[in-house]
Amino acid sequence: MRSGGWVRGRRRRIAAAGEGARLEWDSTLEDQPAVRFFLYEDVLEDFTAHCEIKDRYAAKGAEALWIEQLVDHPWRTRDPETADLFVIPANFYAAHRGWCRKTPEEFLRTTSRTLEGSDWFHRSGGRDHVILSTFFESWRQIERLPKFRNMITRAAHTRRIV
Repeated sequence: MRSGGWVRGRRRRIAAAGEGARLEWDSTLEDQPAVRFFLYEDVLEDFTAHCEIKDRYAAKGAEALWIEQLVDHPWRTRDPETADLFVIPANFYAAHRGWCRKTPEEFLRTTSRTLEGSDWFHRSGGRDHVILSTFFESWRQIERLPKFRNMITRAAHTRRIV
């Protein structure tokens, strides 16, 4: 990870250390390294240009708020070479509800093409890529596109646990 941005706040942590011993330390969030992330603009523009959010859940749901917060976040980088993490800003709930001029399958195809053409996705096998969907029907939509499903499940099952 690269260092950079900061967040305000202090935390005191206590951790177990061996046989009942306790370690105590202060942790300042300002000292924590920034996680530089790259937001796939073409996926974001595809959803933004074709969707009109029509209900409170979609407008204030996890996907919409997460993407909204990331767009102007200070840790965002527009240079993928400096990114630690890659965000795929898709909101499949809006597409499933019919609030878009494209079907969910069309959005998945567009997203799939973006990832297929991404050197950064292939460099890591997708292990440093994140897509958020709290909508329970998302997996059914993904199942309809086996190539996309295989790409993301292979990435999920080949990650390293540190």
